[in-house]
Amino acid sequence: MASIHPLIGGAILALTLHAQAQGLDNAEVRIPYGELKQLLARAEPAAKPDAPKPALLSTRLRFSIEAGQPVINASFRSTGFSDGVAFIPLIAGDVSLETQSPEDAVVVAEGDALCLASDKTGTRTLQLRLLPITGEDGFSVTIPPCPSIIFETGDLSAGQSVVLNSGSKEETLAAGQIRPLPNTGQTLTIRLLDDRETREALLTSL
Repeated sequence: MASIHPLIGGAILALTLHAQAQGLDNAEVRIPYGELKQLLARAEPAAKPDAPKPALLSTRLRFSIEAGQPVINASFRSTGFSDGVAFIPLIAGDVSLETQSPEDAVVVAEGDALCLASDKTGTRTLQLRLLPITGEDGFSVTIPPCPSIIFETGDLSAGQSVVLNSGSKEETLAAGQIRPLPNTGQTLTIRLLDDRETREALLTSL
């Protein structure tokens, strides 16, 4: 019997496999529609869940008298979870923004609140110097919910004190006092007392 040269045999085998592969490429496969849907679903990339909205982490308000005028030095910590722009409400009410740090932070008025326009991931700190717009009954500010809310009094003129009304509680604070507040968010009414009003408030509290 004649023998086939190894090189010729290899070429014949390669041609045979190539022909079979072409035949499979043109073959028809029939499967139930339900199985087809499952295969297509597995082939699609899984949709990524939406990133959480940016959040306010802490608020600290320091009320003091500087050059005879009431001032609130406010510190806010916030965090962002994506690079998309979103507004984080900081504070609303009877205050006007004087200065901020850092200067490149974008603070806008949205509705009745001052908001930070967040466009970065990660945590950041914002310092605002706010000027209260006071009336006969003081002024009010609204703080949105966040894990930590603290009110403190800084330097006051001799004999002065501050009445802090947080809705469910009212108390008179001297200079250099700190009060933690509920993290549910609330409206604060703040009123400055002169020397006579401070003495009367102290007598009433006895």
